[in-house]
Amino acid sequence: ASSFFPDELRPTLEQLNDALLQKAHEPTQRFLQQLPAYFASDALPEDNQPLQARIGKAGAYFQALLTDELLPFLRRCPTECDNTAVRDTLLEGMDDLERTLFGKARSFAACQAGFGALAYLQARNLAELDFVPARKKTERAGTSSDDGAAGRDLYRALLHWRNDLAGEQNVPAYLVLPQKTIAELAKTRPANTAELLAVPGFGKTKVKQIGAAVLDIVRSYAGLDSGEAFIPKSAKADKTPTHEVTLRLFRAGKSVAEIAQERGLVATTIESHLAKGIKTGDVRVEDVLPSEKIELIRGYVRANPTALTTEIVQNLGSGVTYSEVRFVQNGIAM
Repeated sequence: ASSFFPDELRPTLEQLNDALLQKAHEPTQRFLQQLPAYFASDALPEDNQPLQARIGKAGAYFQALLTDELLPFLRRCPTECDNTAVRDTLLEGMDDLERTLFGKARSFAACQAGFGALAYLQARNLAELDFVPARKKTERAGTSSDDGAAGRDLYRALLHWRNDLAGEQNVPAYLVLPQKTIAELAKTRPANTAELLAVPGFGKTKVKQIGAAVLDIVRSYAGLDSGEAFIPKSAKADKTPTHEVTLRLFRAGKSVAEIAQERGLVATTIESHLAKGIKTGDVRVEDVLPSEKIELIRGYVRANPTALTTEIVQNLGSGVTYSEVRFVQNGIAM
């Protein structure tokens, strides 16, 4: 497959690899050797002033390295390829690498004033929500401003929902929906099952599993009712955001299962709406979870502030779900 790649790609990637080794890997190894001396103190990282000063300098250095050198370098990599399948694989891999570097740049930026577990986690999570591959921004540049903004918002909403569902099912995100399928959804905005089946990556099985949830998200951003054709959002009346519809039904006393059935959505989508409501202060976490479950998750999160959501779910056992962890995390972040 390497014969299909542009000739300039290999030397460009080799230069990027050299830059990573010399400017990122080697300083990191030196820092790791210094860590035992910093942790000789009994103070917590937040109270360890020499460590905080060192992290602040590292944050400024790596944030500048990633933002000013490595990310622009990656975005200049040539991707032209005669083989569509090979090009798709290449772009998917480069998007994943760009996402990783983008997230690290945001995380390092949050550490420039010193390390705080909550600020670090919030920066990392927001980076995941804000990330859009550079090539997608370029591809959308030809659309009208209103239509382009709607497409970007829809892309981010689908990406966020995809990542939530992948975490709930404990599977890689691309198995739920590949990024290229999400991009196609944001571009074409299917209005019904027939149009959804025409999107590459959607067969009858996937439509049956997640089709209703995907169509609901698309309609909420395109301003469509079931079965309508796509009309630019600016030409239609505003529609109540889908998560607000869920919150209204929840306040009326309906359960997650009842709301999902009424709205034709999967339960995890309803739970993501509630998590958003908790984060904005429109719903109390105590209204969603019993106090003993809240204390169990909250205690673990506070004792392990850098733990990823998937790690928390795995360590707390089968009685705790990904959505429940998000409820508590969002409640803490308020």
